Amino acid sequence: MIDRQLTYSFTLQSMSSQLTSSNKKLTYRYGGMAILVGLAFLAFGLVLTGGLLYVAFAGGDDFTFWPRVLAAICAAFPFAFVVLGVLLTLSGHVVIVDPLKSFVRIRHGQWLTWKRERVPFSEFDRVELFLQVSERRATDQGDSHPTYMIRLLGPQQEIDVCDRYDYQKARAVAEQIAGTIGIDLHDATSDEPSVRSPGELDHSIKQRSQRLGESVAWPTKAGSERFEVLEQPNATLIRIPKPSKKMIREGIVGLSFLLVLYGGSLGGTAFYLRNWLDSLTDKAGAAWWHPIIYAAPVVAVLYVIFPGIVFLLSREEVAISATSLKHTRRFAVGQWSRTIANDKIEEIVVEGDDVVIRSDENSLKLSVALEKKERQWLKHAVKYLIVNGPR
Repeated sequence: MIDRQLTYSFTLQSMSSQLTSSNKKLTYRYGGMAILVGLAFLAFGLVLTGGLLYVAFAGGDDFTFWPRVLAAICAAFPFAFVVLGVLLTLSGHVVIVDPLKSFVRIRHGQWLTWKRERVPFSEFDRVELFLQVSERRATDQGDSHPTYMIRLLGPQQEIDVCDRYDYQKARAVAEQIAGTIGIDLHDATSDEPSVRSPGELDHSIKQRSQRLGESVAWPTKAGSERFEVLEQPNATLIRIPKPSKKMIREGIVGLSFLLVLYGGSLGGTAFYLRNWLDSLTDKAGAAWWHPIIYAAPVVAVLYVIFPGIVFLLSREEVAISATSLKHTRRFAVGQWSRTIANDKIEEIVVEGDDVVIRSDENSLKLSVALEKKERQWLKHAVKYLIVNGPR
């Protein structure tokens, strides 16, 4: 135990000059949505319970004895909503990471603190960043946005610190906590979990490979059959293959289905809404709201099918030079590109159907049209070029 505390203290001291956040208290709130739901339950329960109790005890002569008794009994049901609302409004907690005193403080209840805890830094050995299980399933099916959770863990401790809907923001919070406390960061948001020690939170792939003495080799031919690798004067260009014919057919069918589903339902809604509004006025057929009502379904349909059109019609490529990585989507007319400096790239992982290149500022997703072995080949090829430079 003494050795652990000495090692922990040394880690904090060695990091204090690297991380400015280690000198500040960090405050995070968790459970705010539950409080909002609780307030809704509380308001609904109070209104309904109050109305039934008014009927039971002050309803006037219009109510006889038994209706009053029935109203008093029925008031118990909405009162359950009141109790649930109170409990939900008392939920949630505030986590304060205090590096000056080397404690993590937890205040249970966000607007009314009903319990306080204080846990020393030495009780934690890692920060975990992960996707909530229910949200991971929904994301794999494309039905919702992911929720990223940040959790502090130790042999006998487990504290949900906060959640974020954006990976970059969640990663920044997790790094800030790990750097301040001086513990490892476990990132389990992709198919390939990673572990970073406090001293290498901001190290790029190239820096980490050099420090560890890794030998990054050009990947084997397995999975490379459909790629084009072109040597340019100052960079290596990898052209990512187009979607297969099967995937294109499936994409067209899917877009057609969305067009019919969204276009038909929204168009029908607009038609009935227009008729209803026309019935309230004498401007049938010439009112100002007609173009607005019919434009809404068109905008919604374009918003849904536009990503699919981009996916089917674009050609994707990535060029890696000695200093940067440039990702480009080319069309018959025009293109758009994004660039990340090599010394900013911290991870290359496979996440679902994507190869994801991550830095602290942003992330790039490469191709959703690849098979599993092709994704692995692309990941290792890009990593090789970042670490060793163009071929």
